[in-house]
Amino acid sequence: MEYLLKSSACLISFYGLYFFIFRKFTFHTANRFYLIFSLVLSILLPFLTNTKTEIEYLNTSVISTPSLIEYPQPIFQSTSRNSVISTDTDDSLWSKIEIIDILEIVYLLGLIISILLFFKNILFVINTLKGERYDIVHQNIKIYRTGGFLQNSSFFNNIFINNKLLNPQEESLIITHESLHFKKLHSLDLLFVGIAKCFFWFNPVIHFFQKSLKEIHEYEVDDLMVKEIDGKEYALLLLKLGVSENHTVLNQMSKKPLSKRIEFLFSGNTSQSKKYAYLAALPLLVFSLFAFTNEEVVKVYKEINGRKKITKIEVKSYPLIIKKERNYATWGFTKALKMAPSNLTLNNLTTVNFNGYRYEVNPISLTESTIAAVNAEIQKRNLALVISEKELDINGNYKKLKLAIKHLKTGQITSAEYFDMQKCRDQGRNGAFFIMEAYDRNFEKSQISYFFGSSSLLINKSNLPKKQHNSFNINSESSIISHSSDSISYTVYPDKLTRKAAEEAKEYFSKNGFNFELLDYSENPSGGLDKVKILFGKQTKSFDLSQMRHWVKQKGEADTKLSRLDECLVFEGNLNTKETKISINNAWFKGVLMSNKYDIVTGSIEIQEINQKKEIRTVYETNFLGENPLVIINGEEFPAEILTRLNTKAFGWSLIYLPNNEKAITKYGEKAKDGYFEMRSINDYVFTNEKELSIAREIVKKHLNANKKRVLRINYKDAEGKEFEKIIIHKEDKTSTHLSLNVPKNSKILFMIDKNIVSENDIENTELKIIGGVCTEKIGEADITRFGAVLKDYDGYFNLTTTRF
Repeated sequence: MEYLLKSSACLISFYGLYFFIFRKFTFHTANRFYLIFSLVLSILLPFLTNTKTEIEYLNTSVISTPSLIEYPQPIFQSTSRNSVISTDTDDSLWSKIEIIDILEIVYLLGLIISILLFFKNILFVINTLKGERYDIVHQNIKIYRTGGFLQNSSFFNNIFINNKLLNPQEESLIITHESLHFKKLHSLDLLFVGIAKCFFWFNPVIHFFQKSLKEIHEYEVDDLMVKEIDGKEYALLLLKLGVSENHTVLNQMSKKPLSKRIEFLFSGNTSQSKKYAYLAALPLLVFSLFAFTNEEVVKVYKEINGRKKITKIEVKSYPLIIKKERNYATWGFTKALKMAPSNLTLNNLTTVNFNGYRYEVNPISLTESTIAAVNAEIQKRNLALVISEKELDINGNYKKLKLAIKHLKTGQITSAEYFDMQKCRDQGRNGAFFIMEAYDRNFEKSQISYFFGSSSLLINKSNLPKKQHNSFNINSESSIISHSSDSISYTVYPDKLTRKAAEEAKEYFSKNGFNFELLDYSENPSGGLDKVKILFGKQTKSFDLSQMRHWVKQKGEADTKLSRLDECLVFEGNLNTKETKISINNAWFKGVLMSNKYDIVTGSIEIQEINQKKEIRTVYETNFLGENPLVIINGEEFPAEILTRLNTKAFGWSLIYLPNNEKAITKYGEKAKDGYFEMRSINDYVFTNEKELSIAREIVKKHLNANKKRVLRINYKDAEGKEFEKIIIHKEDKTSTHLSLNVPKNSKILFMIDKNIVSENDIENTELKIIGGVCTEKIGEADITRFGAVLKDYDGYFNLTTTRF
């Protein structure tokens, strides 16, 4: 919708210049090309990006804020939430329909009707051409002698004449006139404008634009005609024919206004000096480049101390994705939240039907431009993210940020949240994220929370009291601390209570004035904790976690799938009184039992730990690394979880060492004991498209489960459903990948060893030691020069080398 408005405004500007100045000139060809060029510009300009440079002076000294603390997490003031006054809401159907939705529906209806009318006119002409006889004159021009609607007009090289009232001389003039339309390609202009008119049907200027262009066509041909025949004779013919109706795609000799056409015939030509008036279009073009293109702001930051060094920065972040397909309710988002590599690309704004929005974003992508983009969307429901304080670093990133949510209609506003954005961004690399919930009809539920921590312990922090803090993101996959303004509560399920989680919880509770410690424990055969003894505050309690794990199945279904339904531990500390409470939350478990629809499964069960199944890594070889290998990407260390989301197409170079490799441990230390993986890339190295990620994982899964072969073929479908084949040549161990290609299925691939053509079976059975090679799925001239013309018959090739040159 924004594009249509910009394009329409641009067209109005250019047409206005023609209407008030150029249409009075006799430079008809110049006017024709001006109108066509202005329409093309109006269509293209809103697609272009205009880079705007802004200079901002920064104070590079650190701003001290009393409420900031050292721990890398959101910083909050010790003020309570502003009171919110409840207002009545309108539950009628009309209150649930967005105005923008109505406008979009109206536009689409108009577009469909316009397209149908356009094609109706085209089909009418085509049917006439098929049903009428014609005579052919010179230059392949066809003459149709018709009556009724199509008369004394043309469509490309087809001329329609009603010769009943014409003498031979007049008929000859009409044919000459319409032939000139064909030579000037006027029908092509009308088709182009007719198509544009379908998309801009709501803009009245496009209708005037089409009318003006058809008039110019007639002026242009009239000017050529009076150079060959007497002007008075030609004017009388125009008056005689000036009675027909208008048609969208035809050039009509009788096109009105006749008075203006006759005036141009007998008036003198416009002075050549007035051609300079067309230069007036240049300032309008410059204005349009700034007003109707997309603006991309590049900030130039300069230190306030007067140094001359200026740094030009463009902050990289992932684009905002607006999701409208979700049907969330206001409360109770059920998806489990966790620190994960996929959070690196998180920048999603999701519609909460008829109520508001939920914005999830990695701190790295929380920039001035993304906040502006979010506000452009949520203002449709009278909501906005409000920045009351900010501090930028020399790179244009936020250093400190004070953010709140405001209801634009009622003026209500949440209490502001302080964030140390430098520390938040550091955590964002490991998967930290913000959740901002903004509601129109239940504004008192609006809040901003920050999630950080590790794969063992997630922390959800907000400055709201516990009763208002949304902590519904808890389920059997959870080990999560909900940190509100008045309390800290740690909810953990048996399988998630690990020694690492306990150590991280101890550290966090300690920073907030509470004692938490795993005093004693025993482990089960799978390595999970069974019996634990925990100190919290001044209380010490023991728990048998094995008794809190439950498998249930639906009654009456012998082959039904078993489900886990565990009880959880809850450790709650009051920040005001420092009182502590330890409890077991078994409400869900008891509720299921009371429903009388499930049975508890007892006896010997081979327990598969929830969420402990190893997730497939998208780089095949990394699946042979240990649980926690050292991962380096573009010179920076990343958590091992990112291996489950790497995009191999973005690789520029990679290096891998398997676990317990002495060379790796010597060079990189104990961190490389579980293996080492390094890669460099100039592109986005993580998948942002979930479908592409799923395909990559499926290919690796097939690769891992395939029989050991020297040459392996894996069939798959890409995101568009096209069939492809991955051809892999393994090393001597028939496991490690040597070379691979991704080609459309049934592609012809040539196999070579030391430039000698071999079969696929020859490679499968070879005992030669392969030390190098090259392959490609796109054969070019350089490949043909290197390996010979035989490559012309193939879609790709492998050449394996056994000798090092």
